[in-house]
Amino acid sequence: EDNVLGIKYGLRGFYERSDKPITLTPKLVNGIHLRGGTMLGTSRGGANVKEIVKRIDLWGLNMVFVVGGNGGNAAAHAIAEECEAQGVCCAV
Repeated sequence: EDNVLGIKYGLRGFYERSDKPITLTPKLVNGIHLRGGTMLGTSRGGANVKEIVKRIDLWGLNMVFVVGGNGGNAAAHAIAEECEAQGVCCAV
């Protein structure tokens, strides 16, 4: 079954176990553009790329979207490279 997951608190949400990913349903995100802030939370820097890729593999994710600026782009690139290095099939 195809699901869209929201990872809580940025990249750290992949490996910090206090907050589980949430399924983003049409009902849940309806009208989100009318609200300010973030429903998922954020984090800055210090992401453990190897742990992120372990979770991507464990959860069977085949596509990951990283939203952000230069730091997010750099993190997405690092994650894509680590997926390739570990043989994890995921488009980042």
